[in-house]
Amino acid sequence: MIGKYGIMRREYLRNHKIARFNLMTLQGTLDDHLAAIDSEARQKVENLSEQLLLQNPAPDKMKDGLAWTQHMNQIRKQAEEVVIQEIIYN
Repeated sequence: MIGKYGIMRREYLRNHKIARFNLMTLQGTLDDHLAAIDSEARQKVENLSEQLLLQNPAPDKMKDGLAWTQHMNQIRKQAEEVVIQEIIYN
């Protein structure tokens, strides 16, 4: 199944790497490529999120749930920015 990152990759290829997109479509390898990219990107987001959380621990969830949520969202966003640049747009 192709998720968020696979869809982003497909749009990138379709709009910026037209020859590669067409070749992969004709060869029937596009869906496998997108599924692999999606899986790799998801795993990397999780790994980077864990690393960033170790470097910058979240506030106590029970004491300040809103601050914890904001912190975790920021960690996730930072990890996704790296993954998008390194995997999706590469």
